[in-house]
Amino acid sequence: MSVFVRLNSSARRFDSGLDLLRKPTPRLRCLISLFPARFYVTEIQPEHSDSPPAPKFPKVKRIIKTVDPSKYASLKQNLYDISGGRKIHFSPEGSDPFYFTITRSKGLYPPPPFPNGSKGALYYYRNPSLPSISGEIRFRVFDSLHGDCFAKGYDMHARPERPWALSLLRIVQMPSYAGLLRLLREEKLIDDALIKDIGKLPPGIHDRLNIFRLDQPFLVDLEKYCLTANLVTRAGAWNFRIPNLFTDRTIPPEEDSSGPFVPFKGRSWVRFEVSDLPEHAKRGPCLVLRFLQCTTPLTPSTQNYTGMMIPPQEGELYQRRVSLTSSKAPAVWCYPLQKRKYGDIWKTFIASTKAQSGLD
Repeated sequence: MSVFVRLNSSARRFDSGLDLLRKPTPRLRCLISLFPARFYVTEIQPEHSDSPPAPKFPKVKRIIKTVDPSKYASLKQNLYDISGGRKIHFSPEGSDPFYFTITRSKGLYPPPPFPNGSKGALYYYRNPSLPSISGEIRFRVFDSLHGDCFAKGYDMHARPERPWALSLLRIVQMPSYAGLLRLLREEKLIDDALIKDIGKLPPGIHDRLNIFRLDQPFLVDLEKYCLTANLVTRAGAWNFRIPNLFTDRTIPPEEDSSGPFVPFKGRSWVRFEVSDLPEHAKRGPCLVLRFLQCTTPLTPSTQNYTGMMIPPQEGELYQRRVSLTSSKAPAVWCYPLQKRKYGDIWKTFIASTKAQSGLD
């Protein structure tokens, strides 16, 4: 296949068109960023191939009658198979359709398909241990409306460690989900006061990790140089960053790396806690980080690593060495709220969650 890229009435031919679309060259990415409105790609004369074409995902009108599982049977909600689809459209009854993908698509890369066996229905889920603002739409995989089939089913996962979800923050803030928002209101799954509060929050907060409660478990990737998240309540949302949380700056970075050295690789569930350790008492209120459950093995980046970072252990607080030359035992990592840049934000968030607890 040949591909022509047209830019300001000039055209350039590229071979291996599919590779170009899936893995654009640095030059092509630069052209797209400079002239996004004038860029388009057309396929010209595909090469002959004896292999059969890939099956197309069937176009089906998927109607949402309810997102309340207790009403599935009475309203005769249809179950839909979205296996293999990449861009799935649903239509709340009487409203315009909306679509979703299993992950957010970046650039020209197509989103991955939904996993095989994904037959079921959308439903509204709220974690009982989190405030109402944390609600979300999930896709439940089950094969019948009768009996306890819903309870015996499972939530479709985007990644092995967590279910796919469409957050309430995103539903309220994006006009394309107006029909779904109307359905949530009509079924009294959310109220107007909650919608109003979410509408006052900064736009785009649904695109990051959101923490709704101090001790809420969340997923971290130890290869990330910086932990970035939003602290969210109905009264406000605040962004914070903790750079170099899982790095070791005493060791030179690897040759192919653009950042500091990362001692360990892997993913784990963690949570923040307010420290009650005596060694932190003189520093005022401090946050500590507890590792809960590793979803992938935590492995060292190099053999015989003995740097600043102590290998995380499930159920234990995160620790680091005081220095490479000190004979002192490793110390529990802490984030002093009186001295750190985002300390005031954390104190505001903690106070706000306590004040808002009566609304939920």
